[in-house]
Amino acid sequence: MSSRNAGRRSCDINTLPGSFDEVRALARQVASEATRLSELRVAHASITSAKANALKELQQFDEASDRVTQLSPIAAEHTQLSEALSQLKLDQQRYQAGLERIKATTELIRTKRLATKELETELEEYGNTQKGALKGLKRCCVNSTS
Repeated sequence: MSSRNAGRRSCDINTLPGSFDEVRALARQVASEATRLSELRVAHASITSAKANALKELQQFDEASDRVTQLSPIAAEHTQLSEALSQLKLDQQRYQAGLERIKATTELIRTKRLATKELETELEEYGNTQKGALKGLKRCCVNSTS
């Protein structure tokens, strides 16, 4: 009994029911701790998943931030081009208005030239009529003096 039973408790029949109670209490404590361990594992898995999601969101945010940084010059150029386009549209409207004035002025000049030609023609015809009348008067005057 010396070396084989050295690490064991002595087994007495009177202490056996207390030992069962102690074993039951330890079994309940083990079960409770196992439940707690299971809960902690679930919590750990949830935290690990949340951490992974947070890291993924952070990476997406960093990528979006980098993209915004890349797009900023393009956005500035777009703004400048939009302003230039607006100015070109205004210039085009002014050009069209000027072109319409030029067309109207050209039409007016053409009309005035036609009217001037008609007047010149009338004046020429009047001059010819006057020359003819003068010739007739001269002939009349020359014939009456002779």
